[in-house]
Amino acid sequence: MIIKETTNKIKSVYADIKDGELDLRPDFQRGEVWTTKKKKLLIDSILREWYIPPIHTVSVGNGRAEVLDGQQRLTAIRDFLDNQFQID
Repeated sequence: MIIKETTNKIKSVYADIKDGELDLRPDFQRGEVWTTKKKKLLIDSILREWYIPPIHTVSVGNGRAEVLDGQQRLTAIRDFLDNQFQID
């Protein structure tokens, strides 16, 4: 297994999610469990440029990847950018 660290902008990760290149719900992942309040807190932390733990993915071939760790955070980011909730 080859492990490499990359830094991606939110815009790029969001595009990968929307294009189906990044799977937020592989078979081994639980469903979405974060409340809207928790999602808002994450977005607030990002906007304040506070530390957010890294997201871990694994390549599954054909330019696709699956989320190993960070599903709830990525779901919150996707939902915010899709205007499913707003922060105060």
